[in-house]
Amino acid sequence: MKGITGTLYGIRYWLALPSGFFFGIIFGMHLARQYEGSIPVLYAEDKTQPLDISISFATETEGRDQLWTKTKFGLHHALERYSDYDFFLKADDDTYTIVENLRYLLKDHDPEVPIIMGRRWRPHVKQGYPSGGGGYVLSRSALKLIVAGLDKNPACNGNVSGGAEDVRIGACAQEVGVKLVDSLDDKGLERFHPFSAIGMINHVNEDHPKWYGAYNYHKVLTGYRCCSSLSVTFHYVSPEDMNLYEFFLYRLRPAVL
Repeated sequence: MKGITGTLYGIRYWLALPSGFFFGIIFGMHLARQYEGSIPVLYAEDKTQPLDISISFATETEGRDQLWTKTKFGLHHALERYSDYDFFLKADDDTYTIVENLRYLLKDHDPEVPIIMGRRWRPHVKQGYPSGGGGYVLSRSALKLIVAGLDKNPACNGNVSGGAEDVRIGACAQEVGVKLVDSLDDKGLERFHPFSAIGMINHVNEDHPKWYGAYNYHKVLTGYRCCSSLSVTFHYVSPEDMNLYEFFLYRLRPAVL
């Protein structure tokens, strides 16, 4: 299983299954993670309830050129089935999400205000657009406006199958009145990351892809200043490294002397 997302405290998870081209929706209970060796196992906290999973196919083929099609499918499905939820996170199956920090980021935001949040990219869209791989969050109001735009507004490219998914979602958001809100912390540090933690911390400016500095809306910072202590996501995280992130975040503790 390449990536795990789920339901905790009112935030809807999407489960990315190994084949990569369908969404699994887990609902009806909270999930926790248990490790047996190096294998992550999902189990229900309330073991009296059956694990209820529905699987929906978004595309018949897999590939980067299907990202926009899969994203449109996911947005429509989320609005149709889960419109009572406050916020919706879209992320890749190799994106690691720290749900507690996501909840903290969203705690002062009103789901009825149409906003989208993520790593803010600069070109192509006037207000900017959120990095797809780094993940982005839509308020309930934003989801409704964007889905309506996909159905009715040609500028949202609802009938187009290709193109850069994050540019398209950003352009549609701007067109329908969804505001891209900065997600920087109170120190001006980024919370959503287009690379892994190692890639973000260890790379200096000249080692990042040439497009990175030009695309990033804010000045690129390096070393430990690359990332907020309340970071929400990291991208390009392998299944093995997801176990490592989990260990360092939730199991490893310095001794109190």
